[in-house]
Amino acid sequence: MLVTYVRTIVSTAGHVSCVLVLFGTNLLIGAIDGTARSLVKVIATCTGARIEQDHRIPHPERIRTFQDDRDDLIVSLPNTGAAEGGKSGPDQVMDEAETLARTVAYAAERNPKFDKSILGNESKLRELATNLICNELGGDDPSLLAEDFQFVFPVVGPLTKAQFV
Repeated sequence: MLVTYVRTIVSTAGHVSCVLVLFGTNLLIGAIDGTARSLVKVIATCTGARIEQDHRIPHPERIRTFQDDRDDLIVSLPNTGAAEGGKSGPDQVMDEAETLARTVAYAAERNPKFDKSILGNESKLRELATNLICNELGGDDPSLLAEDFQFVFPVVGPLTKAQFV
Protein backbone atom coordinates (compact mmCIF):
# COMPACT_ATOMS: atom_id res chain seq x y z
CA MET A 1 0.00 0.00 0.00
CA LEU A 2 2.81 2.41 0.83
CA VAL A 3 4.51 1.59 -2.49
CA THR A 4 1.31 2.41 -4.43
CA TYR A 5 0.97 5.68 -2.55
CA VAL A 6 4.58 6.67 -3.31
CA ARG A 7 4.16 5.73 -7.01
CA THR A 8 1.04 7.89 -7.23
CA ILE A 9 2.82 10.86 -5.67
CA VAL A 10 5.87 10.46 -7.92
CA SER A 11 3.68 10.06 -11.02
CA THR A 12 1.62 13.13 -10.13
CA ALA A 13 4.78 15.15 -9.48
CA GLY A 14 6.10 14.03 -12.87
CA HIS A 15 2.92 15.11 -14.66
CA VAL A 16 2.85 18.48 -12.90
CA SER A 17 6.55 19.02 -13.67
CA CYS A 18 6.01 18.24 -17.36
CA VAL A 19 3.08 20.65 -17.58
CA LEU A 20 5.09 23.40 -15.87
CA VAL A 21 8.09 22.87 -18.17
CA LEU A 22 5.91 22.97 -21.30
CA PHE A 23 3.92 25.98 -20.10
CA GLY A 24 7.07 27.87 -19.13
CA THR A 25 8.71 27.05 -22.46
CA ASN A 26 5.65 28.26 -24.33
CA LEU A 27 5.71 31.56 -22.42
CA LEU A 28 9.44 31.96 -23.06
CA ILE A 29 9.07 31.27 -26.79
CA GLY A 30 6.18 33.75 -26.98
CA ALA A 31 8.25 36.39 -25.22
CA ILE A 32 11.26 35.82 -27.49
CA ASP A 33 9.06 35.88 -30.61
CA GLY A 34 7.29 39.08 -29.52
CA THR A 35 10.58 40.76 -28.64
CA ALA A 36 12.19 39.74 -31.93
CA ARG A 37 9.23 40.98 -33.98
CA SER A 38 9.18 44.29 -32.12
CA LEU A 39 12.92 44.72 -32.57
CA VAL A 40 12.68 43.97 -36.30
CA LYS A 41 9.84 46.48 -36.63
CA VAL A 42 11.88 49.18 -34.86
CA ILE A 43 14.97 48.47 -36.99
CA ALA A 44 12.92 48.43 -40.21
CA THR A 45 11.27 51.73 -39.27
CA CYS A 46 14.56 53.42 -38.30
CA THR A 47 16.52 52.23 -41.32
CA GLY A 48 13.73 52.43 -43.89
CA ALA A 49 14.16 48.76 -44.64
CA ARG A 50 11.18 47.20 -46.38
CA ILE A 51 10.51 43.51 -46.00
CA GLU A 52 8.65 42.81 -49.22
CA GLN A 53 6.79 39.74 -47.99
CA ASP A 54 5.33 41.67 -45.07
CA HIS A 55 3.77 44.17 -47.47
CA ARG A 56 2.49 41.81 -50.14
CA ILE A 57 -1.28 41.59 -50.03
CA PRO A 58 -2.58 38.04 -50.44
CA HIS A 59 -5.42 37.39 -52.86
CA PRO A 60 -8.76 37.97 -51.14
CA GLU A 61 -9.63 34.30 -51.68
CA ARG A 62 -6.76 33.40 -49.33
CA ILE A 63 -8.03 35.63 -46.54
CA ARG A 64 -11.47 34.10 -46.19
CA THR A 65 -13.22 31.85 -48.65
CA PHE A 66 -16.69 33.14 -47.86
CA GLN A 67 -16.77 36.55 -46.27
CA ASP A 68 -20.52 36.68 -45.95
CA ASP A 69 -21.84 35.06 -42.81
CA ARG A 70 -23.60 32.36 -44.78
CA ASP A 71 -24.06 28.86 -43.52
CA ASP A 72 -26.04 27.53 -46.49
CA LEU A 73 -23.10 26.85 -48.82
CA ILE A 74 -21.84 23.64 -47.24
CA VAL A 75 -24.44 20.89 -47.37
CA SER A 76 -24.21 17.73 -45.28
CA LEU A 77 -25.66 14.34 -46.10
CA PRO A 78 -28.61 13.46 -43.86
CA ASN A 79 -28.26 10.88 -41.07
CA THR A 80 -24.49 11.27 -40.75
CA GLY A 81 -24.44 12.53 -37.15
CA ALA A 82 -21.86 11.37 -34.66
CA ALA A 83 -24.18 9.39 -32.37
CA GLU A 84 -26.90 6.74 -32.49
CA GLY A 85 -25.81 5.34 -35.83
CA GLY A 86 -25.79 8.74 -37.49
CA LYS A 87 -29.28 9.71 -36.36
CA SER A 88 -28.19 12.13 -33.63
CA GLY A 89 -25.95 15.17 -33.57
CA PRO A 90 -24.99 17.49 -36.40
CA ASP A 91 -24.47 15.78 -39.76
CA GLN A 92 -20.76 15.12 -40.37
CA VAL A 93 -20.40 14.06 -44.03
CA MET A 94 -20.43 16.74 -46.72
CA ASP A 95 -22.63 16.32 -49.78
CA GLU A 96 -19.92 17.18 -52.30
CA ALA A 97 -22.15 17.54 -55.35
CA GLU A 98 -24.65 19.87 -53.66
CA THR A 99 -21.89 21.87 -51.93
CA LEU A 100 -20.10 22.28 -55.29
CA ALA A 101 -23.33 23.42 -56.96
CA ARG A 102 -24.03 25.99 -54.25
CA THR A 103 -20.44 27.19 -54.22
CA VAL A 104 -20.44 27.60 -58.00
CA ALA A 105 -23.69 29.59 -57.84
CA TYR A 106 -22.23 31.76 -55.08
CA ALA A 107 -18.96 32.32 -56.96
CA ALA A 108 -20.77 33.13 -60.22
CA GLU A 109 -22.97 35.61 -58.38
CA ARG A 110 -20.01 37.29 -56.69
CA ASN A 111 -17.58 37.10 -59.65
CA PRO A 112 -19.43 37.14 -62.98
CA LYS A 113 -16.10 37.08 -64.88
CA PHE A 114 -15.32 33.49 -63.81
CA ASP A 115 -14.76 31.08 -66.68
CA LYS A 116 -18.05 29.17 -66.87
CA SER A 117 -16.43 26.29 -68.76
CA ILE A 118 -14.28 25.48 -65.72
CA LEU A 119 -16.32 26.68 -62.77
CA GLY A 120 -18.19 23.66 -61.42
CA ASN A 121 -17.07 21.32 -64.21
CA GLU A 122 -15.79 18.40 -62.14
CA SER A 123 -14.08 16.56 -65.00
CA LYS A 124 -12.32 19.73 -66.21
CA LEU A 125 -11.25 20.63 -62.65
CA ARG A 126 -9.95 17.08 -62.12
CA GLU A 127 -8.02 17.27 -65.42
CA LEU A 128 -6.48 20.64 -64.51
CA ALA A 129 -5.58 19.46 -60.98
CA THR A 130 -3.98 16.26 -62.31
CA ASN A 131 -1.97 18.23 -64.86
CA LEU A 132 -0.80 20.67 -62.17
CA ILE A 133 0.22 17.85 -59.80
CA CYS A 134 2.03 15.93 -62.56
CA ASN A 135 4.01 19.08 -63.37
CA GLU A 136 5.33 19.60 -59.84
CA LEU A 137 2.63 22.18 -58.99
CA GLY A 138 3.79 24.40 -61.83
CA GLY A 139 7.52 24.02 -61.17
CA ASP A 140 8.04 22.05 -64.39
CA ASP A 141 5.56 24.12 -66.41
CA PRO A 142 5.13 27.67 -65.05
CA SER A 143 2.52 28.40 -67.74
CA LEU A 144 0.07 26.44 -65.57
CA LEU A 145 0.23 29.21 -62.96
CA ALA A 146 -1.55 32.54 -63.26
CA GLU A 147 0.62 35.63 -63.71
CA ASP A 148 -0.56 36.91 -60.31
CA PHE A 149 0.04 33.51 -58.67
CA GLN A 150 0.99 33.61 -54.98
CA PHE A 151 2.35 30.75 -52.90
CA VAL A 152 1.15 31.26 -49.35
CA PHE A 153 2.30 29.02 -46.52
CA PRO A 154 2.49 29.67 -42.77
CA VAL A 155 6.30 29.63 -42.75
CA VAL A 156 7.12 30.79 -46.29
CA GLY A 157 5.57 33.43 -48.44
CA PRO A 158 3.65 34.86 -49.92
CA LEU A 159 5.90 34.16 -52.90
CA THR A 160 5.28 35.51 -56.39
CA LYS A 161 5.23 33.20 -59.41
CA ALA A 162 8.89 33.98 -60.23
CA GLN A 163 10.00 33.34 -56.65
CA PHE A 164 8.01 30.09 -56.47
CA VAL A 165 9.30 28.68 -59.75
